[in-house]
Amino acid sequence: MECVPGSGYIRTMQAFGDCQLHLEFATPAHVEGEGQGRGNSGVFFGLNRYEIQVLDSYENPTYADGSAGAVYIQYPPLVNASRPPGQWQSFDIVWTAPRFGADGQLLSKAWVTAFHNGVLVHLNVELTGPTGWLTRAPYRAHPEKLPIALQDHGNPVRFRNIWVRELGKPGKPEFTFSEAALRRFVGEYDRGRNELVRVEPAGDGLLRFTVQGATFDLFAEGPSRFFAKTTDIQCQFETDPQGAVTGLVFSVGEGGIRAKKLK
Repeated sequence: MECVPGSGYIRTMQAFGDCQLHLEFATPAHVEGEGQGRGNSGVFFGLNRYEIQVLDSYENPTYADGSAGAVYIQYPPLVNASRPPGQWQSFDIVWTAPRFGADGQLLSKAWVTAFHNGVLVHLNVELTGPTGWLTRAPYRAHPEKLPIALQDHGNPVRFRNIWVRELGKPGKPEFTFSEAALRRFVGEYDRGRNELVRVEPAGDGLLRFTVQGATFDLFAEGPSRFFAKTTDIQCQFETDPQGAVTGLVFSVGEGGIRAKKLK
């Protein structure tokens, strides 16, 4: 896939904490610009907080902690392992997410080990906080698991062969949706007998589900499957071949009730 300039970040729906990430990228074969204007993108952990820099750093001088493979504005790579423009390159990153207490206080910082084209560029370095241009922002509390994102920096950088392996204790996969992605589920659903099910945005990546006058917040556990934490409610949305939501099947404890989405 390729970053379309101006389209925004690409991000996973599933949220990840400690993990091993592999991806391959290629900066444009036709060289335009210089420094940070050449093949610029980034791999972000914590949704948009912690960046490993993607850049065309082949015979392209720029500030050290902004070059390819850098922990942006915090750690330059140990070596420039960049290949020429247009060639496929790889990142292999071992990510340890920061931890926060129930009171929001930082318990442990983020750590990263990274290889660029098979060459070690970071060995278990400790991040000082979120990355950002000309800033050293402090840590602020956030969930341990958040999506991984690829940056839209206005350059048509290509990506392929991306995989992620969760580390640490196994658990139920967690998903987070952007507000824009959640909108396709929102609407009224006809379950028959002159009864409607209503689905609305609830903020913070949640859906609000109303049936027979009772309302519940739904959490994602898959691309189209949600559940409530306070009551045993499961909700599976149905889609057509184009991905448009056409209906849902929900259960309260047991069984399954189908409802058709109204236009």
